[in-house]
Amino acid sequence: MGFKKAYWLTACLCLCIIYGIAQENEKKNTYTYSVKRNTPEQFARNTGLLFSPFVMDINGLNTNMGFDLQGSYIYQSKGMVEFNYRRSYLDRFNNDVIGDNALHGFPTAGASPVVSKELQFKIFLGNNCKDASETPVIKVEERTEYKVTYSEKKVPVPSKRMDYYSLRLGFSGYSSFVKNDNMQLSGYKVNVPSKSATEFNGPDFTTMLNTQVFSFGTSRIQVSDLIVNIDGHGEKEISQMTELYVDVLYAASIGLANMTVLKPIDPVYGGTITYQEYYVNHKTPNSNWGARVGYNSNSLKKYGFSTGVEIGVRPGIGIGLLNNGYLLFKAGIKFNARLFGCKTKATTVEPALSKPE
Repeated sequence: MGFKKAYWLTACLCLCIIYGIAQENEKKNTYTYSVKRNTPEQFARNTGLLFSPFVMDINGLNTNMGFDLQGSYIYQSKGMVEFNYRRSYLDRFNNDVIGDNALHGFPTAGASPVVSKELQFKIFLGNNCKDASETPVIKVEERTEYKVTYSEKKVPVPSKRMDYYSLRLGFSGYSSFVKNDNMQLSGYKVNVPSKSATEFNGPDFTTMLNTQVFSFGTSRIQVSDLIVNIDGHGEKEISQMTELYVDVLYAASIGLANMTVLKPIDPVYGGTITYQEYYVNHKTPNSNWGARVGYNSNSLKKYGFSTGVEIGVRPGIGIGLLNNGYLLFKAGIKFNARLFGCKTKATTVEPALSKPE
């Protein structure tokens, strides 16, 4: 055998070995999967309960932190209804303690945490089903001579995604503890014929702000609902709903609760502590209109994480961002189930191959 023949034979053998190794790696990095469900238009779980233990509301009147409880129901592909209850457990005034030796005012009916209640209807006006791609994550075992490690890989799987365009209609009630340092409060005495106004000077005069608000707007809702069985790694589920929304807010009523003013004992002349109840009004104008923009991401699995952010201007006392502007963050866990509806139909798809990203 000549040198040239030996050279070319050796080169071909090396190429065959390299090709064989590449094919073996290709097999290792290729996964067979079958789709069990790919029906975002059917809402496999149409009833949800969301608990958010962390809600941060940054605003000019009373920055607070609290919890949020939300229930929701989706009726087929026609619309959904939500009820939301939020209550603060920490706010700007939690540490305010004023003794009986200082002139001050407090809500006659008592102070309460920040409370928000909202009933929201979403009517689906149109939808659009489009092709998409989801990437379930799998754990891959990698063995070496000395140890076994695990890494995560994303397996791209073709799927469907539904876009819904909705009309949002809602009604909410909002109450918050407010102080005289946010605005100039004034009022007149209850059960006194004279309606002469009294100005409350100083930061230690407080009352409750109560608003009743209608909201109307629009949103874009995206739904993914995919269950895929990846050979050797079991079932993986990607079920998610996101919503981008904008609302206009209108306050049907804006009110301040009655205030009781405590006048302490005069340190020089003595006397007794006196209490006088006042109807509270204010010199700053009301703002009956507001707006908000927000984004929510909610799991549609049996349980999963939920996050949301919202920014806007609430109707209330004063005009502009100083008192009524706010920024709200929330995070929690959502539980979902199927109630009062037809069962979803399983999707049958032939097994296919996918390479991880």
